[in-house]
Amino acid sequence: MGVSANVGFGIKVKHSKITKAYDPWANGVLYVISPGKLTYNSKEAKLYGAFSIAWKGFPAGSTFKLTATIKGNNLETRLTIP
Repeated sequence: MGVSANVGFGIKVKHSKITKAYDPWANGVLYVISPGKLTYNSKEAKLYGAFSIAWKGFPAGSTFKLTATIKGNNLETRLTIP
C-alpha cells in the first residue's frame, strides 16, 4: 500500500488574467492535510497549508504552497514543500 495526497483549488481565468481563486480542497491516504489561506491577484494564486503522517511510529509533517501563475498564454502550477 502506498501513500498519496491531493490538494487543489478552483481558478477562473479571463483574457490571461486570474479573476478568481476559490474552493480549496485536500484529501489523502495515510495523510492529514489542512489547506489554509488562499490568496490571488491577476497573475498568481497561492494556497498555503500543512500535512502530517504518522506511520509505524515515525511521525512526519511539513507545510506546502500550491501556486498557479500566468506566464504569457500559459497557466503554470507548482507544489513547493520546504
